[in-house]
Amino acid sequence: MTSVVCVGEITVDHYLDQGRELVGGISLNFAVNARQLGAARVGLVSATGDDAGAALVRAKLARAQVEDAHVRTLAGMTARQKILLLPGGERVFPPGGYHPGVLADLRLSDADLDYIRGFDVVAVPVFRQIEHLVRPVLEDRSFAGRRAADFLDGADLGDGLRELQRYLSQLDLAFLSGGQDTGEALSPLARASPR
Repeated sequence: MTSVVCVGEITVDHYLDQGRELVGGISLNFAVNARQLGAARVGLVSATGDDAGAALVRAKLARAQVEDAHVRTLAGMTARQKILLLPGGERVFPPGGYHPGVLADLRLSDADLDYIRGFDVVAVPVFRQIEHLVRPVLEDRSFAGRRAADFLDGADLGDGLRELQRYLSQLDLAFLSGGQDTGEALSPLARASPR
């Protein structure tokens, strides 16, 4: 059975049109879903603030049976994401609606990296507000497992997704959402990828 560790973000998602808050974040959601889909062991490396969101996060991880020994509680605010939900169910993330909170200052420790090395797969989101957190994972030559990264809509990758090239040699799997233009920009990169 496969073991999966997710490194990156935990958020409190504020649904503006519904007036409700839910625990989320790419890394937390990926970890919970990996566990639900049958991964034998799932861990999460991240941080919450010391606010009300922290207790909600711990409860969700416990219910999902996701290891949280490397989820730190730091003084400050848990990362927050504002979300609009469209009638068809599509989520829209308003510009300026992401606040990294305690993730802005979180750095991985040697103990975190050792923990990550004990898994078959590591999954990370890559975007500018937490790139400092996931870069050590992608560059860790001692990690023998598979690496997967979610680049969201590629907004932080520059024109023509030019910044994606520097990550490709470090990855086994990359996720990127977008339309036909994104697919056209990816074709030459996919052909040139060493993996």
